[in-house]
Amino acid sequence: MFLECEEMGRFRIMSFDGGGIRGVLTVSIVKRLIDWQPSLLNSVKFFAGTSTGSFIALGLAAGFSVEEVFNLYSRETCRHIFSPKRLGLLNPKYNNAKLRRTLLDFFTPQLKLNQLKRYVLIPSFKTISCSPEQDSWCPVFFNNFPGSDSGNTSVVDACMASSAAPVYFPAYNTCVDGGIVANNPGTLALGFAVDQKSGRQKIENIRLLSLGTGQTRYKKCANTVKWGGLQWILNANPPLPLLLALSEGNTHLDIMLSRKLIGNHYYRYNPVLPYNITLDDYNAIPYLQTLATKLDLTGVKRWLEHYWL
Repeated sequence: MFLECEEMGRFRIMSFDGGGIRGVLTVSIVKRLIDWQPSLLNSVKFFAGTSTGSFIALGLAAGFSVEEVFNLYSRETCRHIFSPKRLGLLNPKYNNAKLRRTLLDFFTPQLKLNQLKRYVLIPSFKTISCSPEQDSWCPVFFNNFPGSDSGNTSVVDACMASSAAPVYFPAYNTCVDGGIVANNPGTLALGFAVDQKSGRQKIENIRLLSLGTGQTRYKKCANTVKWGGLQWILNANPPLPLLLALSEGNTHLDIMLSRKLIGNHYYRYNPVLPYNITLDDYNAIPYLQTLATKLDLTGVKRWLEHYWL
């Protein structure tokens, strides 16, 4: 590793949410910030990412340019990944072979987490017993901090495990999407940074920029008082409400905890979308790219100038 956690200055973290194809919005925002401040990523010591955010975090940690990561989210690539489509009632909607092939073509197949020159944290969730001592499902946090037991995990395997969204993709190596645990991995990143066995950073030195994939504000949905399993899974407004509730709930909890822990040293940017865009809606990619060019990033830039640079 290029860093042994003894630095006493600012310890800068970027975290990226899950959200499928909406990751293109996140990368487009980062591109605009790089155009404004070309050296911005050079100072990042730690990238955290969940699901589609893992592609961004690991891509940047592996040394790819923002433009190269952006190209992962072309409409043609995403259409290839999300086809053919199945109903998704008795089987996942998509096979994950095309996603894995895309990632293998992008990353060096043999690249391991402990070979990266930045710290990384990639959440996932294991659906079998994690150890003989722990006879239950459990979260998995792929990382390359000192003492990590997942440092030899390949970058591609970490991406696949973190992005195996239930309903959409099959489990990968008995793991499902990290959004089950932390769709917004910011607070997890803080925990790893200050942990005395791994990060050993002083919390007052940490700066955390957390970027979302766009949010939809549901003003009202159907009355859930009498909902059973079928409605929680199949209701159309909002779509897949159980998964949405899990994702939105832990995302907002993460924001609240991060603000309580580091105050103004934390900044969250997650633009509001005018309509719901599902994680497999590759036809929305051109719209998201255009939307990103129109977003007002004044607040992000002011925070970066005051607390980050």
